Amino acid sequence: MSEATEAEGSRLSFDLNCYKTKLKLRDVDRYLLGLAEYFRISETVMVDFVEKNGEACLGHLSAGAGAKGREFFTFYFDDFQPYLEKNRK
Repeated sequence: MSEATEAEGSRLSFDLNCYKTKLKLRDVDRYLLGLAEYFRISETVMVDFVEKNGEACLGHLSAGAGAKGREFFTFYFDDFQPYLEKNRK
């Protein structure tokens, strides 16, 4: 967890690095659904995203509140390009 002060306010966030775990999106889907519920992301949207991208390896998760108090939830993939090319239709 980190806290940073900027000219326009404070930022409070965390990063969870998953690169070495080789976890796939599907491995953490139930936790992502919980986070999505907290951030008011439609369950349908999240389930569809996990179904389409579930085999992609996670890089890191980042969430918190930005300098203007707006909450964010972002996840990054560990080199998503090979996965996209393999699954391109």
